[in-house]
Amino acid sequence: CDRRQRQMCKETAHSIDFFRSSKGTKLIATAHCDKAGSRLAFFTVDITDDLGKDIARMTATCARV
Repeated sequence: CDRRQRQMCKETAHSIDFFRSSKGTKLIATAHCDKAGSRLAFFTVDITDDLGKDIARMTATCARV
């Protein structure tokens, strides 16, 4: 999760949960690194619209290569 360490990684799994359709005009994605280990990293991406409503959430597991 350290931005200074730009390592290549390959996605091993992901899941997307859709909460509702957007009524706004823009979608905003905010990514969080939940944990970065020596081999795997876990991420959460929250998607909201410009009205502040939660639209979806994606979780991903990546392997460092």
